[in-house]
Amino acid sequence: MHSEYVDPPLKSQAMQLTESAKLNDRCGQRLSTVGFTSTELLAVIAIIAILAGLLLPVLAKAKSQARRVQCINNQRQLFLAWTLYADDHDNRLVPNGHAPVTAFGQLCIKLWVTGDSHFFAPAFTNDAFLLDPHLAAFASYLQSAATFKCPEDRSRRN
Repeated sequence: MHSEYVDPPLKSQAMQLTESAKLNDRCGQRLSTVGFTSTELLAVIAIIAILAGLLLPVLAKAKSQARRVQCINNQRQLFLAWTLYADDHDNRLVPNGHAPVTAFGQLCIKLWVTGDSHFFAPAFTNDAFLLDPHLAAFASYLQSAATFKCPEDRSRRN
């Protein structure tokens, strides 16, 4: 058996050449050792997709809960308007039903909400019938037409 003697400086030069061959591309440019492989990126994207899939139902439930709270708040505001109106008018309830319209388009009496007849379209499309003190009995108590609308109603009118 004979052993081959390898000069240590030659061995270290050979190691460096091997390392440089691994770190260089075909054109001899040095490749970056910093970064992610495509497999690692795909794994991260998959994890993010799984987390998003778990989070979406929770967000939908929170949105539904927010609408429910808004509905309860609207009902509370309407209840307070009814109560305040009765207190201000000798414990009488606000008029409800049909109110004849004058020649000038004004109501003869103020109702809490107009719209008993589907033949009088402005009552369904004009917010003034909810907010104008000359037309609506609750106008001084409620300042927003959105209070009269259910939050679950997806129509465009607020």
